[in-house]
Amino acid sequence: MFIHLRARTEFSILNSVLTIDKMAEYAKSDNAGAICMMDDGSMSGSLQFSSYISKIGVKPLLGMNMRFILDDRDLDEGKKLAYMGFIAKSHQGYKNLLKMLHLANVELSQKSVLDEVYLKFSDLEKLDLSDLICITGGYYSPISREFFKGNQAGGFMIAEKLHKIFGDDLYIELTRHGNKDEDLLENFLVDMAYKYNIALVATNDVHFPKKESFDSYDALTCISSGRYIQEKNRERINENYYLKTQSEMMELFSDIPEAIESTVVIAKKCNFYLEGNAPMLPKFGLNQNEDDMLRELSEKGLRERFLEEKIADEDVQKEYFDRLNFELSVIFKMGFSGYFLIVSDFIVWAKENNIPVGPGRGSGAGSIIAWSCKITNLDPIKYGLLFERFLNPERVSMPDFDIDFCQSKREKVIEYVKNKYGKSRVASIITFGKLQAKAVLKDVGRVMQLSYNMVDEVCKMIPFSPLEPITIEKAIQMDPKLQEQIENDPEIQNLVRIAMELEGLNRHTSTHAAGIIIGAVDLIELAPMLKDENSDLPVLGFNMKDAEKIGLLKFDFLGLKTLTVIQEACNLVYKNTGNMINIDEISLQDETTFNLLRSTKLKGVFQLEAGTPRDALAKIKTDRIEDLIAITSLNRPGPMEFIPDFVRRKLGVEQPQYPDLLLEKSLKETFGIIIYQEQVMEVAKVIGGYSLGEADLLRRAMGKKIKEEMDAQQAIFVDGARKTHNMDEKKSSEIFELVAKFAGYGFNKSHAAAYSVISYQTAYLKANYTIEFFVANLNLEINNTDKINEFISDARGFGLEIILPNVNISSGYFTISEDRKSIIYGLGGLKSVGLNSAIEIEKIRSSDGKFESIFDFAKKVGHKICNKKQLESLILTGSFDTLHANRKQLFDSVEIITKYASDLEKSKNDTQDNLFGGADEGGIYIPKLKDCINDYPSTEKLGYEMEFIGFYLSSHPLLDYKSVIESDKITKSSDLENIQAGKRQNIKMVGVITKIVQRFRKGSRFCFVHLSDLDGIFEIAIFNSDLITSARELLVEGKLIFLDISASRDDSGFRLIANEIKDIRDIASPDALANLQNKRAYNFTKKDEVNDVKKPENSGENEAKKPANEQVINHYAAIQNKIEGSKSVNTPIKAAILPNASSVKSQEIVSEISSDIVKIIAKTPDEILEIKRFCLANATEDGKEVVILYNGICIKMPNKYDVLKFNLAKYE
Repeated sequence: MFIHLRARTEFSILNSVLTIDKMAEYAKSDNAGAICMMDDGSMSGSLQFSSYISKIGVKPLLGMNMRFILDDRDLDEGKKLAYMGFIAKSHQGYKNLLKMLHLANVELSQKSVLDEVYLKFSDLEKLDLSDLICITGGYYSPISREFFKGNQAGGFMIAEKLHKIFGDDLYIELTRHGNKDEDLLENFLVDMAYKYNIALVATNDVHFPKKESFDSYDALTCISSGRYIQEKNRERINENYYLKTQSEMMELFSDIPEAIESTVVIAKKCNFYLEGNAPMLPKFGLNQNEDDMLRELSEKGLRERFLEEKIADEDVQKEYFDRLNFELSVIFKMGFSGYFLIVSDFIVWAKENNIPVGPGRGSGAGSIIAWSCKITNLDPIKYGLLFERFLNPERVSMPDFDIDFCQSKREKVIEYVKNKYGKSRVASIITFGKLQAKAVLKDVGRVMQLSYNMVDEVCKMIPFSPLEPITIEKAIQMDPKLQEQIENDPEIQNLVRIAMELEGLNRHTSTHAAGIIIGAVDLIELAPMLKDENSDLPVLGFNMKDAEKIGLLKFDFLGLKTLTVIQEACNLVYKNTGNMINIDEISLQDETTFNLLRSTKLKGVFQLEAGTPRDALAKIKTDRIEDLIAITSLNRPGPMEFIPDFVRRKLGVEQPQYPDLLLEKSLKETFGIIIYQEQVMEVAKVIGGYSLGEADLLRRAMGKKIKEEMDAQQAIFVDGARKTHNMDEKKSSEIFELVAKFAGYGFNKSHAAAYSVISYQTAYLKANYTIEFFVANLNLEINNTDKINEFISDARGFGLEIILPNVNISSGYFTISEDRKSIIYGLGGLKSVGLNSAIEIEKIRSSDGKFESIFDFAKKVGHKICNKKQLESLILTGSFDTLHANRKQLFDSVEIITKYASDLEKSKNDTQDNLFGGADEGGIYIPKLKDCINDYPSTEKLGYEMEFIGFYLSSHPLLDYKSVIESDKITKSSDLENIQAGKRQNIKMVGVITKIVQRFRKGSRFCFVHLSDLDGIFEIAIFNSDLITSARELLVEGKLIFLDISASRDDSGFRLIANEIKDIRDIASPDALANLQNKRAYNFTKKDEVNDVKKPENSGENEAKKPANEQVINHYAAIQNKIEGSKSVNTPIKAAILPNASSVKSQEIVSEISSDIVKIIAKTPDEILEIKRFCLANATEDGKEVVILYNGICIKMPNKYDVLKFNLAKYE
C-alpha cells in the first residue's frame, strides 16, 4: 500500500488544479487507506478536507508545506524558496501547525519577492514542534538546495539539526519526477539517511489530478505569473506531478520498498482529523445570568419605545409584551442571549459616541427584542415583520445580525470590540475569489495568446445570471452555436477544455466585507490565522461556513456610505441654519419628500436612483413608506415583471386579486401580489395551518426547489388546508403552486423595510435641505470625478449655482455659499492637487489672509505644499482667475513662480539686511511673468478643465447641440442604468471624445474611447477595424460625435460597442446649425490664415487704391477661397461663416457686421467689455489697417472709431 503525503489542493492558490472532491474521487477509486492534504503555507482547507475525506471512509491526514531559508542570501536568488512538509499526528500537532503558520504569516510576516510566506531555519527554535512529522521536501528541500550549491556539508548539517528536533518523526523525502540531476541528489539523500539512521519516504509532489491535466496546470501557473504558455524561458514543472495510483508509485520505487512502507507508517502515526464544534460565544456578563440580563434589558427598552412611539393603549402594549416573551423563550432555549447582549452593547456604544447606525438590515429587523435593545430601529409589529424569519424555533441555526455603520467610523466600533474582548479573539474572515466562467475564459485566452475578438465572442455566449452564475458546461448545453464553434475550431476547443478544468478554482484571497469573528478563546487555538496587509486586524483562515462549523460566530459590521452622507448633511444643516436634525425622528409622512419621490429626480437617493424604481414611484404617485418597501422589493430580476400590475392596482385602474378571500388581510398591503417572503409564510399559516416556524421551513424548501421536498410539503399544505378550512385539494394545490412561484422571487420584507427607511431619509434631506444634501455627497465622492460630475449636473437641475474653483474662496472640500444658493467647488476635487494640499492652502489663507497675487500665493503656500504639477492644475482650472485672468501667461511662467517660491524657502534663514527696493523677504526680487498677450481660446480652456477636473465644468461643448441631445432617440450616460442585465439593445448616444486607447493583438486593431456628455463620462469599445479606419478623422480628442451602439449589461458592468460613428453636425437639423453659427461664430481660425490677412495676396497698386472696406472684403474672400479650395469668390462679402471645411461647398453668408456682434460672440457682460477694450487697445489712430487674433477671432479694424469687422472661419 502507498499513501500520498504531499497533495496540494485549490487552497494552494494558483498552484494546483487538484480540488478536494477530485482528491476524494481518487482515494475512493484507488482504495486509498489515507491521504494527506499539504498546501503551501495554508491550512484553510483543513476542515473541508477532513469532513469530505472521512465521509468516504478514508483517513484524512492534515499537513502543511512551509518554505524556509537558511539566511537572507537565499532571498537574493529570486527563485522559489525551498520547503519542508509537516503532518499533524494529533490535535496538539494540529495546533502546533496553526502556530507555525501564525508565526510565519502574522507575527513575522516575511515574504519573498515571489510573495511566498517563509520562515528562517532558525525560527524552528521558537516553535513547539511536538506531535509533528517532518518530511524534508525532496527535490526542493533546504537540504537539496545546499547539495545543488555544492555544499554537501551544509546539507548534512541541516539533516542533523532536524533529526535532533524530530527524532523518529523525521523522514528523508525522495521524489522521482524526472528532474535534472535527480538521481545524483537521491544517492546523496540515501547516504544521508543511512548515516543518521533516518527513515526514507517516497512521495509524489502532486499539483494536478491526472497526467492529462498538465496543460491546464501549466496555463494556471501562467495566469499566476503573468507569462504566456509559449514562452520557453520560464520556470515550469513536467507532467509527472500528478496524483499517481498506488501501483504506479510502488512500481516507481520498487527498488526502495522501505520508502513506500514509510508512507503507511506515517499514516498509522496520525490519529486526528478536524471536526466541528458547538457554538462558542464569549461570556458577556462576568457573574451574571445572561438570560436574566437580556430580559431586564429588553423589557426596559420596550417601555422606552412605548414612550417614544406614544403607545399608551394597554391592550396594544400587551400584544408587544406577548411577542417579547415568545421571542425570549426561543432565544433562551437556543442559548443565544449572550449574542443579543453583545450586539446591543456595541451598537449602543456606537450611538453614544456619535457613530451613525442603520435602522436595521436583513431578517433581524423582524425581532422585537432587537428593537427593544436598540439593535434595530424598526417596529416589527407595525410593519408586519416576523421573528421566525430571523430565528426559527423549528430549526436551530446561528443568529446573524447585519449592522450598518457610518463608513468613515466603522473601524472605531471594531476597535471598541477588540479592546473589550481581546485582540487575540477578534478577527476578520477570509474569502476566496473564484475563477468564474467568463473570467477564466479570458485568463486562459490571454496566456494562450488567442485573438481578443475570438475569446470575447465565446465569453458573450455565457449568459449573465447574477442570482445563479452559469458555468461553462451549462452554457454549452444551452447554446447550439457555442457547441458548433467548439466542434469546428480546435483553438476554441482547447480554450474551453482548459477553462472548464480551471473554473471554480480559488484565484485570490480577500477579506469578508463586513464579517467579524468574536471568539470565546484565542482564535489561534481553533483556526489558521493570516495577516491582512491593509489592516492590523488578523484574518481567520477559514471561510464563513467553516468558521461557523467550528463554533465561531460572525458579527457583520458593514460600512454604509449613505449613513455617512446623512450625518454629514445633518451636520451641514446645523452649521448653516442652526437646525439640529435627528434623522431617526423625522416624519415619515412629509409631503415635500413624497413630491420629490414622485418627481424622478432621485440622484443620490438610496436604492432609488435607477430607472425602474424611480419611474415606478412616479407612476404609482407614491404617498407612503410602504410604497418604497414594495417597489425596492420588486426591483430585481424576476419580480420586476409584476411592477406594472402593482402600479395599476395602486392607482385603482385594476382591482386587487387574491388567491382566496382568506388571504386578503395578508396580501392587502401589496394589492394581492405576493412580494415578501413573510407573505409566503403567512399564506402557509392561514391556509395550510402551519406554525410560522414550519412556514419558514416551507419557504426555504420552495426556494431550493428540490422536488422530493416540495412534494412532501405540498401534501402537508393540502392536508392542512382540508383540516383548517375544509378546502378541496384542487383549490389548495393551486394556491400552493402559486405561492411556490412567488417564493422563488419573494424578498425579505424585514430588510426591505429597514432599507426603505434609509431611502426615505435621503429623499427627505434632498427635498428639504437640498444644498446640504448635494455638498455632503460631493465631499464623500471628492476623489471620484464621474460621481462629482453627476451630482453637479443634478444640483444645477435644482437651481443651484456652482462657483468655480478659486484659491481665495474655495476650501479643500466643497462648501456652501452664505446665501445657501451656490456650491463652492472644493480644491481637493481637482486632479493633481490632492485633498491634503488643498486643505493646507485653505488653512494658510485662513491664517495669513487672502492671496493678493500669484506671487503672494507662492510666498505664503510655498513649493513644498504646492509643487509644479499642483500649480499647473490650479492655473488651468481657473483657480487663479481672480488674481490673474490670463491662464496661458501663468502656465508659461510656472517655472518662474515655483523658482520664486523655492528661493524664498531657501532664504528664510538669511538674516542679511535687504539693501535694495522692490525685493521680497530675504532679498528675493518678485520676478516678472513671461510676456503673453493672448490667453487660451475658450475651447482650449474647456479642454484643460476636462483634463484637470475630469469633466467640463464652466461650460460644455455639447450645450450648442442641446436640441440634438434632448431628442427622445438619444440615450444619456445617466440613462445607462436602465439597461436590463442579460439583454442586448441598440441605443444612440452623443459625446465629446476625451481619451482614445488603441490596442493591437495578433494583427487585429481595436480601441476604447472615453466620452463626455452633459450627464457624465462613459466608455465605448470599437472592435471593427474597418470602422476605426473609416472614422479616423472623427476619432480625435475633443471631437463631438454621434454613435450607434450595441449596449448590454452583465456582472462586469456595461458593455457599449460602437456600430456607427458620425460627426454630430451630420445629425443636427439645418435650423440647429444655423443657430449654432449665429451663436458661436468665433470658434477656430488658424494662425497662418491670420498671417495671410496681414499680408494680402495680390496687394498691388490698384488694390491699394480701393476703399478700405472693399480691401477688407477681398482679404476675407481670400481666406474663404483658401479654406474652400475654390479658385475665386466673385461676390463681395462682408463676413463669411464656414461651418465645416471638409463638407462645405462654395457658398457665402452675407450679413451686416457691427459692434453688436460682440454681444453674440461674448458670453458675459465682462467678456463684451474685455473684447471692446482689447480691440481699441490694438487699433491705430492714423487709419492704418490692423488685423489681430482674439481667442480664435480674426478681427479687422480700419481704425478704432470704425465698426468692427469680423471674419470667422471654423474648420478642423
